[in-house]
Amino acid sequence: MTRLSILVIHGMGSQEKYYSHPMREEINGRLGPQLAGRVTWGEVYWADVLKTRQTEYLDEAKQNNDLDFISMRRFMVNSVSDASAYRKTADKKDTVYGDIHSKVDAAMDKLDDPADPKRPLVVLAHSLGGHVMSNYIWDLQKPGAAPAGTSDFRLMNTLAGMVTFGCTSAFFAFA
Repeated sequence: MTRLSILVIHGMGSQEKYYSHPMREEINGRLGPQLAGRVTWGEVYWADVLKTRQTEYLDEAKQNNDLDFISMRRFMVNSVSDASAYRKTADKKDTVYGDIHSKVDAAMDKLDDPADPKRPLVVLAHSLGGHVMSNYIWDLQKPGAAPAGTSDFRLMNTLAGMVTFGCTSAFFAFA
């Protein structure tokens, strides 16, 4: 029986590590023990790339100003700003795009099994995570982008499906 890897990536907002575990448990429960035992799970947690800066910004703004609608401001800073911060630029100081892709790299490294390089991969991507994965795959598959000897699995050549929910990619089509 074929094994399957599932990679989960969150969207914008203040996510916590292990955010995917309730969904993982639900899906494994529906699969049953025999099939669930054939699934290897991975999680891309990238909220921490921006979280400290966002928190510091909001804290400073609250200290220096009498702010109303703090919950709306927190939403804007912790969610909507993720989408504006995630962009590829030529500015060497702006590393958000690469830092987030490094989180995907780390999750893929954990899933990669040299003994099973043809294992199918399914990506479950929420919101901005769908856009991140689209860019990640695009960048990775450019000629010469990946180091020699990179497995088919790591090159996303075994990607069997990408399920997006609430994907923001359409908003970036105008850039």
